[in-house]
Parts: sequence; C-alpha cells; structure tokens
Amino acid sequence: MERVASVVNLSMACRRVQANKGSAGVDGETVDERSSWLKTHFHELRRELLAGTYPPSPVKGVRIPKPAGGERQLGIPTVRDRLVQQAILQQLEPLLDPTFSASSYGFRPGRSAHDALKAGSAFVEEGRAIVVDLDLEKFFDRVNHDLYVRTVKAGERVMMSAIHYLEGTLKLKVNRAKSAVAHVWARKFLGYRLLNGGGLGIAPKSLDGPGLCLPRYFQ
Repeated sequence: MERVASVVNLSMACRRVQANKGSAGVDGETVDERSSWLKTHFHELRRELLAGTYPPSPVKGVRIPKPAGGERQLGIPTVRDRLVQQAILQQLEPLLDPTFSASSYGFRPGRSAHDALKAGSAFVEEGRAIVVDLDLEKFFDRVNHDLYVRTVKAGERVMMSAIHYLEGTLKLKVNRAKSAVAHVWARKFLGYRLLNGGGLGIAPKSLDGPGLCLPRYFQ
C-alpha cells in the first residue's frame, strides 16, 4: 500500500484516469472536477489509503442494449474510486500478469483482440478447424471459453467434459442456446469468423452492426 499511495504512483494514476475520460459515477463528479479536487486533497487521499480508512462509493448501474437483443448491465465507479483502482492496478499488474495463461488476451498490457484473432488463425492453419464455443450464462454477464480441436467427435467430448466440470463442480450454468460444436467458419469470434486454412472474414451478423477495423496483418 505504501507503493500504491506514493506520490509518483497516484499522480500517474490521475493522468491515466483523465486520459480515459468516462462518465461520472453516483456522485455526479466529472474527471475534470476530481482532478481539481486532488490538487488540494491529495495528501488526504494518501492518508486514507495508508490508514486503511478509504471509503469506496457505491457503483452506478446502467444498462445498454445488446446487439442481439436484451440489455447488458454495466457498473460505473466514481472518478475517485477509478483513481484508486488505477493506482492499485499499476502496482499489481506487473506482478500478476506474468502468471496468466499465454492464451489469455483480454484486458492485458501489450495484447489485444487482434492478437487473439491472429492466434486463432494460426490454430486453424494447423488443421484445428472445429471450435467448441462455450458461453457461461450471467457470469460477468458473458464469459466465452473457446477450445480448438480437429474433429466434431473430439469437440463433442471437450464440450461434455467442460459442461460437466463447469456445471457439476463450479456450479455455473452453461448457456446452451449460445454454445455449440461446429466448424470455425460457422461461429463468430470477436466479430469475425475464421475460414479454412486460417483466413479471416467478417461474421455475417457483424455486417449489420458498426464497421470493424481489420488487423493490418490480414489486409
């Protein structure tokens, strides 16, 4: 916590929160207003963090429409809480990120959805043309686990094994309507579909939504 609450770390966190912009939380305070507040209350915030008395605020709940219908629940912390979260992230990320799976691409430094697409294309190029696409119902609203295999039969074994573990051991619920064993070109992956041989195409459903930015290595 001494490192989290250091002047240098908190100042860096403040600059990043300012750069990210974002909406106000339950207190209605904007990023610019909080930045002005910090100029006179900076040391007060540091004392609260070091003493363990910092009081987090409630998270503002908002709903946005999903492309396929329904709504997605989002939470917007206050700017003050986002500042503290960023300060903690800056200290924990270098320690924890090296322990993550090499197949994990979401919300990690130096990795992106385009990197995940490139890895998926490499798997298909190797001959893994069947995808086991699992959707966990209402787990952080939606969590996908995609596993690449060579035959439908192998995919079905992976699917049954995964469902048995997820529902039987972890007590999670698999969304059967959104889960399937199919050829990769029949399933949407980050707005695209992987084609035979590892090529990349835009998923048909994505053509009805906002335009997608094609990664440079696929242009």
